[in-house]
Amino acid sequence: MMPNLLLCRRVCLIAILFAWICAPLAAQDTPDPDPAYFYTKDGMKVDTRVRLIDECAKSMENESIDNPTAQKICGCMLEIMFDQFTAVEFIAMDSGGGFDLDSMDPELKQEMELCVLNVMLSNETNTPSKADPNAALDPQYIYTKDGLALPRDEVVKECASSLRAEQTKLYKEPEKVCTCLAEMMIGSMTFDEISQIGLAGDHKNLPPDVLKKAEECANENLSADTKFSDLSSLLEQGPHRQLFLQRCQEEAMAAPGISIDSKLALKYCECSLEKLLKSSATFGDLENLDLNSPLAVEMIGQCIREINLSAANNAPTATQDAPSKSGSDVLGSPTEQAIPTISYNGTTRVKISIGGIEKYFLLDTGASDMIISSVLERELLREGIISKKHYTKQTETYKIADGSQVTCPLIVLESVQIGSFTVQNVKAAIMDSKDASLLLGQSFLDKFSEWKFDKSKEQLLLKK
Repeated sequence: MMPNLLLCRRVCLIAILFAWICAPLAAQDTPDPDPAYFYTKDGMKVDTRVRLIDECAKSMENESIDNPTAQKICGCMLEIMFDQFTAVEFIAMDSGGGFDLDSMDPELKQEMELCVLNVMLSNETNTPSKADPNAALDPQYIYTKDGLALPRDEVVKECASSLRAEQTKLYKEPEKVCTCLAEMMIGSMTFDEISQIGLAGDHKNLPPDVLKKAEECANENLSADTKFSDLSSLLEQGPHRQLFLQRCQEEAMAAPGISIDSKLALKYCECSLEKLLKSSATFGDLENLDLNSPLAVEMIGQCIREINLSAANNAPTATQDAPSKSGSDVLGSPTEQAIPTISYNGTTRVKISIGGIEKYFLLDTGASDMIISSVLERELLREGIISKKHYTKQTETYKIADGSQVTCPLIVLESVQIGSFTVQNVKAAIMDSKDASLLLGQSFLDKFSEWKFDKSKEQLLLKK
């Protein structure tokens, strides 16, 4: 419910023009601001608060707002307006057609809209009536926990306007978010609780169950294309950052197989958020995060190293001098390369590319073959990198962590890139599990005449 500013701008303008003419006298009479008067941003004494608020409230008679409520709304809005504009700006706006909400500075517009909404929610003279428990609920209203009715369209409109003003890129459909928020939050709280917190207030004081529902509404309506870097103003400080870190900290401490205290978990989350804000990652990337992707391994692995959270490193330490080979399946120069590796969740990972699709593979010197997951297989098929011709009629049986055995079909990858090397005709097994680790084993490493893993330098040394 946003009263039309055109109804009260004339009151402000007349008072300002009068004050301007009498400015020298006013300055002599009241060298210090008089709390009974309104003053423009540049210190111009305008008129008494009582008269201007009363005139403004009278101009709202056609808005179906009772006078006490109109007085509160006018007091709040006039305070904001006089604090924001100089006398010259008021007159210039009048010559330009008045206060146009659509062209008003978004932050100022939001401040005024929230001013009105908070008055409507907190004003006892405007408390909505209780719904008859025996009557059907009116869909035009949203009902509080104690049965009081709030106008649905007005609540959603004010909320959506606030989201657009501050967080334009965060949500695809602000109205949809606000409808969800209004229905879930308002229905979970009494009118007094809503009035105390205020829809424009800091939600850190929301009851935990209500806050959880609010998060669900927000998460369901996030735009998958929104980049974290576009939200730096929201996530670098303030309540949004705190909420993100809190949830990340809870997830980190609950992760299976990791023992971490709250302080280290927070450091890890702060590191991860910093890297997300500097990356081109979107919410969609994080929602469907492939734990073998460069985003996951490079971000998580680096943050783990930075806080010294690494579990006992199970990385291979072997050195193998393979039988001398012609190296005809390995292309690229120089002939020797040091490929950087990353310690990740107690393992060592190395980045390779198959037809342009980059993944981090677990370096496993004890594995006989290179292993890919059925998920990666489908991605390679979808991109046309492999086809029916790449499948062999052979299978291989492997023993997995739980002691059971699985039989996997074999394919031959035409080319696999590591560093500036391109390795041709690499045999790989396909493990039918979305959680299967991507392994870089002997079928790949033996393509090189020599290879060596230097744990201290975190490098895989390869020679054609």
